[in-house]
Amino acid sequence: MKNKKQIYILGAGSMARETYLIYKNLKKDSLVLGFLEDKPHAKFLMDKPVYSLSRITSFKKNVTFVPAIGSPLRKLIVRKIEKLGFSLESVIHPSVPINQYISIQKGSIICPGVIMTCDIKIGKNCIVNINSLINHDAELGDFVTIGPGANIAGNVKIGKDSWIGVGVTIIDKIKIGEGSFIGAGAVVTKNIPPHTLAYGVPARSIRKISAKNWKDLI
Repeated sequence: MKNKKQIYILGAGSMARETYLIYKNLKKDSLVLGFLEDKPHAKFLMDKPVYSLSRITSFKKNVTFVPAIGSPLRKLIVRKIEKLGFSLESVIHPSVPINQYISIQKGSIICPGVIMTCDIKIGKNCIVNINSLINHDAELGDFVTIGPGANIAGNVKIGKDSWIGVGVTIIDKIKIGEGSFIGAGAVVTKNIPPHTLAYGVPARSIRKISAKNWKDLI
């Protein structure tokens, strides 16, 4: 493994398992050395070992990481990784058509069945879940999570740290403020302010939220 890339998947939950399957579909699973979790609940996940996150201090700098954590904890762990000088990589399922007009920053995960068109910008450490649609000129800020089956229309701008739930539809030219949470099945027809919980058809702003109470929403 001396001259080969060595990859660890950050997390050991459902998103981590799905991410490992992407590597299997890419026939690159041999590069994945294991999963890292703050407090491991098992010694193995699928066919790879699970290690304590504290182990990273002993890693060499040729190791790269994929942040497969579906909660706001993703940002905290990524910041720790970056402070230690390690790099992050993106992984894209082979079923996803990618062209030169799509920009995907490091640390992002693009799951099976996602369709993206043109002039799209995906920020750092985003997760775009299965069967989501991202249309022309859409922009996702850093650490955005797009739930399965979401439909993001053209010219939509989603601020950093936002969560778009399962099956959400956002019509064209809408802006979602940073740190907002859009509940499953919502149809967003108006701009959503930053740090706002919104849901419904059509979606309406319910209340202000912060990183501290996100765990009650997901």
